[in-house]
Amino acid sequence: VLIVLRDVFVTVLRSIIHRQNLTFNTSRFAKSKTLIQLISIHCIVLLLILDEFYLLEVNFMMVYYLMLLCTLLTLISGFNYFHQYYFLKNNEKV
Repeated sequence: VLIVLRDVFVTVLRSIIHRQNLTFNTSRFAKSKTLIQLISIHCIVLLLILDEFYLLEVNFMMVYYLMLLCTLLTLISGFNYFHQYYFLKNNEKV
């Protein structure tokens, strides 16, 4: 739920920035977060498949920690976007 809310927040923020004719680049951190999310999703699906077919006994705490990592990175990235917007907005008035 937090990941979806962050994506909605960033989408709304980007549309506000676009309406105000400000430039806003995606940070390297946000791109890295997306890469980590994609790798984590693939790892989780692979672990679930291996567990389903009894090929590997999966410790589901690994899945929990992968999702926790993704969620924390998502929240940090969302705060980073808000910080960038706040900085852009204040510079615009100067």
